[in-house]
Amino acid sequence: MAYNSVRERDPLIDKETQRALERRLTEFLGVVMIACSALFSLIIFTYSPTDPGPLSASDLPVKNFLGSTGAAIASPLILVIGLGFLVVSSNTAHLGVYVFFYILVLKGLLGG
Repeated sequence: MAYNSVRERDPLIDKETQRALERRLTEFLGVVMIACSALFSLIIFTYSPTDPGPLSASDLPVKNFLGSTGAAIASPLILVIGLGFLVVSSNTAHLGVYVFFYILVLKGLLGG
């Protein structure tokens, strides 16, 4: 039959390069998760009820670390979730550290 005579294609990226790309992307994901967690923690810690946001208006200067964008994000988060959002932020940081260190470092050292 004709379809059996077709030669298989070589992979676009060899196995070693694919493994290296996978490790770098996993490392990048861990760093991004840690950075997002740190930014969200800063947004919540520097929240001020007098900051203008989507649910309030004010002429006072913005006191949030990330400015009006941080105030716009923090206002609904504080009103809906409260300080419980810090648990979400800490869990994101924990998962980022886990992805960065355990999956990359330990698996990389063990050759797994």
